[in-house]
Amino acid sequence: MIARCLLAMLLLIPVPLAAGIPQTIHPTTGNPVGWQSPHVIPAMFDTGPLGLLSNVQARALVESMIGIWEEVTTATVTFSPLSLLPDDVTEANIGDYLDGTICTDDFPSQVASMESGESPVIFDHDGTILDLLAGEGASKKIVGKSAYRCYTGTLKSPAAATQSFIILNGRFLDGKAAPEDLGINVYAGIILHELGHFLGLHHSMVNETIFQEVLGGARPVEDSRYLPVMYPLVLHDAAAPTVLKPDDVAAISALYPTETAKGALGMVGGVVWQADGKGFRGANVVARRQDDPLCQAIATVSGRYCTPLVNELMQPSLLGDRCLGDAMAQGTYRIDGLAPGEYTIEVSEIVSTGGARANMFPKFGDLTLPGGAEFYDTDENATDAAENRSVVAIDGGKTIDGLDIVLGTSSATTTPSINLALFSPNTKSTCAIDPVNYQELLASTANLPLSSNEDAFPSNEDDATSTSATNAKGCTLMASPQASRSGLGGLVIVIVCSALVVFRMRRRRMVPLLVAVLLFGASPMANGESMLPTTPEELTELAGTIIHGTCDEVRSIIDERGFLIFEVSYRVHRLLKGTAQDRVTFRSVASVVAGDEQTAPFRPGTEEVLFLYPVSAWGYTSPVAGTRGRMPLHGMSQDARAEMVRNIERIIQHQAPYSISTFKE
Repeated sequence: MIARCLLAMLLLIPVPLAAGIPQTIHPTTGNPVGWQSPHVIPAMFDTGPLGLLSNVQARALVESMIGIWEEVTTATVTFSPLSLLPDDVTEANIGDYLDGTICTDDFPSQVASMESGESPVIFDHDGTILDLLAGEGASKKIVGKSAYRCYTGTLKSPAAATQSFIILNGRFLDGKAAPEDLGINVYAGIILHELGHFLGLHHSMVNETIFQEVLGGARPVEDSRYLPVMYPLVLHDAAAPTVLKPDDVAAISALYPTETAKGALGMVGGVVWQADGKGFRGANVVARRQDDPLCQAIATVSGRYCTPLVNELMQPSLLGDRCLGDAMAQGTYRIDGLAPGEYTIEVSEIVSTGGARANMFPKFGDLTLPGGAEFYDTDENATDAAENRSVVAIDGGKTIDGLDIVLGTSSATTTPSINLALFSPNTKSTCAIDPVNYQELLASTANLPLSSNEDAFPSNEDDATSTSATNAKGCTLMASPQASRSGLGGLVIVIVCSALVVFRMRRRRMVPLLVAVLLFGASPMANGESMLPTTPEELTELAGTIIHGTCDEVRSIIDERGFLIFEVSYRVHRLLKGTAQDRVTFRSVASVVAGDEQTAPFRPGTEEVLFLYPVSAWGYTSPVAGTRGRMPLHGMSQDARAEMVRNIERIIQHQAPYSISTFKE
């Protein structure tokens, strides 16, 4: 048995009270970085339209989703009175509002919008801006992007965020095919999820088994109500895309706690150890309350506080990793925001299904969980049975440390996820089904036609606040937009929403709820992104260049347009599409491709199959559909690598269907 030394470790490495998974980590203290003044968070709106939405409609929708996060009573989150930018932001003036850089006290900005302290919400009316920044055709997949961009403090020691930006893509609201418009509840869900990033939250992998079982038809769609808003994938027919879950509430309350929350909520902590005595970084750790185990589940990731923000070159970098060489810190976890009650603590693997692993921290090395998923128990050791579990009583305002979990060794019987059949669901669960059909509401208030692909979901008869049948289509991000239960279908990459009633009123002024846009949030070099489902066939079709290669050089420069970009070179092992020779060198705007987990988006020595959009008129490109356009080959045998490349060639030649197994990282 490995000694439990969490308390000593915490004295050496300051770790804040943090539930959920914060998006941005201070490079030396390990503290999450939030807004400097969370009670007056700024946002300024573009003055132009967004697809079919007028400017008034687009602004009203975004403001309505803001109100959902503001209503969390245990968090101090309030936006300042919202105002308008002086311009309709287009490709002609985007450089006045966004150039890929960040600013700090020692790195002042040259961008007019940043100098004046604006946090722009940019309505990319027809997707032109995204195509120019991310590569030709990117606007067919990217629904929106967001990131912190200015901080108090220095580049090496950022204290708090003071500015962010958001780009919303109107191509998904224009009434045209290719890309097909998204359902209104999908929009609302993406807005809510990406606002979570905007506020400083990362993704959560709570109940990944439920996601997979609903997707495969083994569970009813109603069970998708247990998936948090910040889950990285969403079902096309999700039952509760606009309802914040306990995991979401705990995460925002931990980052911006009220004084009441500090005294009412508890915390647990420990270390996830490997059998060889090293901490395991990148395990999904969940505290699950026994009286409502599927709903009251709060997650974090071991080792989350080990990743820095950026280095002195403004590049996300592993070289500055504050936990390198510290075996204990690599496996440390803490879960805050726990309501009083009895809990079990479990550890599972961050799954690769549908690209979830690519959107969680960390995204490097082998994330296979040694010994498979298991629970904490008081007789913890490397050979105990995975199903052995102890109940931990949590009191308000109390912290319980030393809940270490010792992983076993892998075998044919180990599994990456906890068997949720061990828990009895609460028939009166606090996780409710979506109470509102936002599409009907938008149609009735804005006189817009209903989309032909919307199916009403039966309303929750037990929910007294339900006002109509609800559309249960969550955000879409990862697979076939048609089949929610086929092998690749129904996934979505950003997530779903939060509860509203028919007309929402902001506290400062009355705003009728008009639904229909997409908001996206994240961090300085850790940006949030929303996309449509992407099949392997779409990857190959949208890509201008596809290579099997190894990254051998990454530079960070300011280009002739004044944009901060990554100039990246790959040594080509095999050209699958395009005209590249022995090497491929390309430029990507930093705020478009920066790693979601704050590590370098491109790293020398990384071997992968890379799908790149055709270069834009401004000379930029990026991986198709974000992380879906990069297929890492680390940990694979030579035969497996060769088979992956052959499968991609077959897709390009239209000779054979592509297997989802080829997508696994």
